[in-house]
Amino acid sequence: MAAQQQAEQAAQFRAQQQAEQQAAQQAAQQAAQQQAAEQAAQQAAQQAAQQAAQQAAQQQAAQQAAQQAAQQAAQQAVQQATQLTAAQKAQLANEIAGSPIMAAQLAANPTKFLGFRGFNHGGLASLNTGKTLGMYLGGTTDGMADNIPAGMGNNQQAALSDGEFVIPADVVSHFGNGNSEAGAEVLYDMMANIREDRTGNPAQGRQINPSQYLPQQLRN
Repeated sequence: MAAQQQAEQAAQFRAQQQAEQQAAQQAAQQAAQQQAAEQAAQQAAQQAAQQAAQQAAQQQAAQQAAQQAAQQAAQQAVQQATQLTAAQKAQLANEIAGSPIMAAQLAANPTKFLGFRGFNHGGLASLNTGKTLGMYLGGTTDGMADNIPAGMGNNQQAALSDGEFVIPADVVSHFGNGNSEAGAEVLYDMMANIREDRTGNPAQGRQINPSQYLPQQLRN
């Protein structure tokens, strides 16, 4: 009997050892699987981050290329605009260089945009006139003469013509619900609609020399 009990105990001990070994192997396998899953998740996250960074870089490069193309097209359109004086071209070129939005708008529709820029074509500006309620420039000189001196922000010089109306900066902003560029676009569209309805052309006509149409004896 004693020998039989010892044999049974030995068998039980071996079975317990085998069960413990199997449990340890299963735990090791589970740990290895969990570690592999974590590594795979980390790799996937790294790949996703790299793809996102590449896409952001590509998008930024495309945006920069588009802005550069718009700048070049806008600057070229300004230099080719016959209705602007040399001083107006220089002023507008500086504005475009500092405003990608303005450059994009001009490049998208140069005929419309340039028809409104330049003070003798109704361009909008924040002028240091001391008039917060707007100002109508009455007089009998040429409507495109640009011979009335005015000052813009940062001591920038400008010139106006008789018959023009200066819109205060805060009013321009109100047209855009606080955004001056949006408000200016509203006013540009209003000007285009009025001109097109009146003349069939959204842009103002080119500047002429009226005296050349007068009889010889009436010319200065």
